[in-house]
Amino acid sequence: MSGSPLKKLDSALSGWRPPEAPDDIPQGDMPGDKVWIGPQSVEKANAVFRALPPLLRGALAASPCERAVVVRPRA
Repeated sequence: MSGSPLKKLDSALSGWRPPEAPDDIPQGDMPGDKVWIGPQSVEKANAVFRALPPLLRGALAASPCERAVVVRPRA
């Protein structure tokens, strides 16, 4: 792999749109397992995804090895 992780991140995010959650999501492997992705799940995922790129950019910029781990800030 070559190229800056920051450039790769920006390239991957430009024009990205969240995928639609399909109606036929595979269920769990145990009897009675259910998977439900509703509007609240989508809203939460979108909120996390909007918050993640700036944190990742900051962590990558501060890393001399161009590697990053994003950790949830303590409240």
